[in-house]
Amino acid sequence: MTAPVLIFIHGPLAGKRIAIEREELTVGRADSSDIVLDDKLVSRLHAIFMRRGEVVLVEDLGSNNGTYVQDERLHAIRQLHDGQTVAIGTSRIMFEDAGTAGEETTQIAQASGLAASTTFTQRQLQVLRLLARGLSNKQIGERLFVSERTVKAYLSSVFEKLEVSNRSAAITAALRLGLIDLAADAPSPGE
Repeated sequence: MTAPVLIFIHGPLAGKRIAIEREELTVGRADSSDIVLDDKLVSRLHAIFMRRGEVVLVEDLGSNNGTYVQDERLHAIRQLHDGQTVAIGTSRIMFEDAGTAGEETTQIAQASGLAASTTFTQRQLQVLRLLARGLSNKQIGERLFVSERTVKAYLSSVFEKLEVSNRSAAITAALRLGLIDLAADAPSPGE
């Protein structure tokens, strides 16, 4: 079976085709991104495409200008289907994968109780909760079924949103904003 493909139809990479052969592809303005978009509307770490078996998911990593699927702003992880378009900055990307044609969209609801001016994805809040429990990046990755690299990407976007530079400052800021509750997030016996 051929790998799903991202076809750039508008923007700085117009005409380029990128096969999603790895489990994760980050997109952003930073040189460390897997797909670098030289576009002032794109955040340094903007979004991530995740391949899980035959399914491809996309998640906005808390970008300033958002990630859109079919002109709808993402507020949660979204499964992509053949023929759908993804907008990141000025880039328009067509997702091509015959294996997903005809399936329904799967969405994961956004967490509630967010700070008024800053929003966090469900996954970013999960990472914050696990961080507050003292788990390492490797342990967080194992719990969430993602790589350590993906955990670092989530932490980077969380640190940027909270305007902090380390783990303890992130936990302190998240507690102050009511994003996490140490008592409610404490591990249950045997966990």
